[in-house]
Amino acid sequence: MAFKGYEAVYLFTKLLIKKPGNFMNHINDKQFQVFCEYNFRPVKLNNTMAVADYYENKHLYLIKILNGTISRAW
Repeated sequence: MAFKGYEAVYLFTKLLIKKPGNFMNHINDKQFQVFCEYNFRPVKLNNTMAVADYYENKHLYLIKILNGTISRAW
């Protein structure tokens, strides 16, 4: 969980600093990727609305720790 917390804070902080007024259009930029890729997609609960209700990450990934080595589990 520490890796996920670090990655989320680092990614979103860097994006907010670089693109403060246009953050949502650059949420999937790979420039500040740390461990895993994100693929945020808008979710609309009501299709008649122009704005998304929330964004959801469509990538699933696991972090594997084996003998002190940390890697992504495919």
